[in-house]
Amino acid sequence: MHLRSPSLRHLERAHARLLKLDPSLSSSTAGTLLSLYPLAAHGGASYAKSLFSQFLRASVLHWNTFIRGLSSGENPHEAIRVFRSMLRGGFLPNNFTYPFLLKACAACASESYGCAAHARIVKTGLELDPYIQSALIHAYSECKDLGAARRVFDQCDDRETVCRNAMIDGYVKAGELALARGVFDRMERKDVVSWNTMINGCAILGDLSEARKLFAGMPQRNVVSWNSMLAAHAKCGDVEGARTVFAEMPKRDIISWNTMLACLAQSGCSEEALALFDEMRRTDEKPTDATMVSLLSACAHSGALDQGEQLHASMAEHKIKLNTILSTALVDMYAKCGSISRAAEIFYAIEQKDLLAWNAIIGGMAIHGRADEALQLFDEMTKSGVRPDDITFVMVLTACSHAGMVKEGRRMLSCMKDSHGIDPKLEHYGCVIDLLARAGLFEEAAELTRAMPMEPSAPALGALLGGCRIHRNCEVADGVGRHLLHLQPGHSGRYVLLSNIYATAGRWDDAKEVRGRMLINGVAKTPGMSMIEPNGTPSSASS
Repeated sequence: MHLRSPSLRHLERAHARLLKLDPSLSSSTAGTLLSLYPLAAHGGASYAKSLFSQFLRASVLHWNTFIRGLSSGENPHEAIRVFRSMLRGGFLPNNFTYPFLLKACAACASESYGCAAHARIVKTGLELDPYIQSALIHAYSECKDLGAARRVFDQCDDRETVCRNAMIDGYVKAGELALARGVFDRMERKDVVSWNTMINGCAILGDLSEARKLFAGMPQRNVVSWNSMLAAHAKCGDVEGARTVFAEMPKRDIISWNTMLACLAQSGCSEEALALFDEMRRTDEKPTDATMVSLLSACAHSGALDQGEQLHASMAEHKIKLNTILSTALVDMYAKCGSISRAAEIFYAIEQKDLLAWNAIIGGMAIHGRADEALQLFDEMTKSGVRPDDITFVMVLTACSHAGMVKEGRRMLSCMKDSHGIDPKLEHYGCVIDLLARAGLFEEAAELTRAMPMEPSAPALGALLGGCRIHRNCEVADGVGRHLLHLQPGHSGRYVLLSNIYATAGRWDDAKEVRGRMLINGVAKTPGMSMIEPNGTPSSASS
């Protein structure tokens, strides 16, 4: 069987067929099932335990296979529990057991378990095994203890590439690129993994120049090398560079396609992303859930509802099952493409709703003007135990602003810090200032701009100035407008808005003075905008 991430249903069918061929199941066949069952979501570990309990004479090999499968499954803590059962059963772990156990410790980010395993490794005299050393370095790195990882590394044989690669990877993931480079440069025997790890580190940290140098210096490259370079360009927003790398790749795998699709979708090249998917479908590569997430994002940004619906329908054809991430992408796509009822239907079908899922539906309700539902969802989210973040509050406050819900907007801004410990940012203040200005509460809005712990942003002041125009409040417009012209001396719309506020109030000298400043600063009027002349008629800015 070559199932990389098998479903429980497929494994059960395979198990049944194997039992027909070999009712007693050979040790190797049972071992294969034992390693695969824990990888299956929703009950795979339980089936693995049941299968393991059927061994009348379990060997260390069987224990190792079971621990190995659990360490890669959805609940790696189970691998640690099974290891303890192995010890209680009187079995002696060997040099194959500990790398699997340490992988589980790394997945759990449990340094206490890792330290206990390390002590037992030393006690049994296996501390100099290079694969165990590599697993220890990885486990300590995943637990954010680079000091302990380095101490293990310093005991390694200088010639052991696997240990050096583990240390490089640990430094890279911690953002310590200079330390990673130090280990890399001192390596006598660099393999393709060494080079790929360094290039990937540069990609993660956005150092495109260094990634290019490393890539150019590689003695040999594989598809992972090309994918790392592609990811480096994508990470830095270099779409053209990513296109070039993708076109030059001698071989592509699904990661190559997914990286390029994500790069295009995130850069706003939605139509190109969808066209690239059509090209991918003419190859042997089959789309994955990551493929669909990128494509649904492209549909969301371009408003391509029909294509989004087609992608949704095709998931069954490609045997792609909905998970929380993919369902969230569907919620976002349907909401942004105008089908908020379909978005809500998919959201409520998600079993494990995380923060991203809640943000997607709350944001969808906000952009559709359904503020009451956005606030109700916010309350449901907090009651479910999911903590909001600053993005959640931007969406909720936007909903309040568009609906004119002043009381709720004030409450949300206040509870950000008081109830959730989140410091409001410019975006949050901007939403509330816009809300207050739209409601004609200029003094309160102006007071909020003065009370902010940071300089008010131009969009926030612009919202306040727009409110002044709606409610014809020249007094507040005086200070806000002058401040805006200082912040954005080249923004023609600010001059036009302030001039028109003065003109509407009959303050023609002030209106003329603003137009004069606009000419002196060399600011061109935007076509389609109008300035009110002294006779009360609009002067087209495009004339």
